[in-house]
Amino acid sequence: MTDPGDQRSEAAGPPARAAMAEGQQRQRQQQLRAPSSTVAAHSANAGAESTTNASQPAACVSELNLGDCLSIFIFDWDDTLFPTSELVAVGPEKLAPALAQVDLLAEKLLRTALSLPRSHVMLLSSANIAWIYHSAREFLPRVNELLMDPADNMCIVSAHNAELEHQSDNHRSLADARDVAGQKLEVVRAQAAHFQVMIEELGAGAFQVVSLGDSPHDLEAARVLAGMLHAEASYVKTVAMKPRPCGGELVGELRLLSGALTTLSRCPRSYHQNMHRKPQPPVQASPAAASEPVRAPCKTAVWAPCGPEEGRSAAAMRRAHHAAGGRRSIAA
Repeated sequence: MTDPGDQRSEAAGPPARAAMAEGQQRQRQQQLRAPSSTVAAHSANAGAESTTNASQPAACVSELNLGDCLSIFIFDWDDTLFPTSELVAVGPEKLAPALAQVDLLAEKLLRTALSLPRSHVMLLSSANIAWIYHSAREFLPRVNELLMDPADNMCIVSAHNAELEHQSDNHRSLADARDVAGQKLEVVRAQAAHFQVMIEELGAGAFQVVSLGDSPHDLEAARVLAGMLHAEASYVKTVAMKPRPCGGELVGELRLLSGALTTLSRCPRSYHQNMHRKPQPPVQASPAAASEPVRAPCKTAVWAPCGPEEGRSAAAMRRAHHAAGGRRSIAA
């Protein structure tokens, strides 16, 4: 039996068939650009926020060519690679098991970034640089080896303002947030000329700035830096870590990131991902329900990779999560 669509195509003549073929091609390109339904389900089920913002040419590519792209990775330190808040809260003895896992996973994450073609890793912290070296030496021996003998494509930069140490506690608490944001942005502005020279010397047709941090100014630093650089194509990829995570939460975030960083780097689009649930407003309970136990919110970080390898990447991360003994599995 002849398909009715074929009959309509034959009746319409060659111009109509060409227009229909062009429309089908555009539809296939849109499907390739859009995240898969599986990834969308991950974000919806876990309450994570993920957005894309294309800042590249309209031509559809399935994977970013890292050999023609300068990849700049910006990592925060406190509560991103190191559980500073939890260390202060519970002390090193209680945190020892989590610190051992953080050490393994943070080292893997940094080495993955360093190993990618034409990559440069910037460890940018608002803390005193002496604290970075001290905390790594005392608690993260594997990461400490990286810091003591950094690769040629790695730098450690502090945006710490020593003047605040001499101010009163009240004044410092008010000025800290503004100062940290301003200092980090000034640091990346100062680095922009150096990165532009790298783009030109490499003859790179594109660059991407990938920033991971637990504060808005960590992610803003990526956008500011990208806005000062120039190439045929540019990408800004930001990952919001959970502020003040407990040890287990940071371990979960680093486990997912260390397995997904290569996928993120090869994704041919700008991207933002929250690695935690946003706080939800309290629900007014009825008097009858007041005595019921309150359920804790899900703390599982969710990663939503993009590109043609989405399904296999998500499955691989689920297997890694189960193998590591995670209590919760990522929804399929």
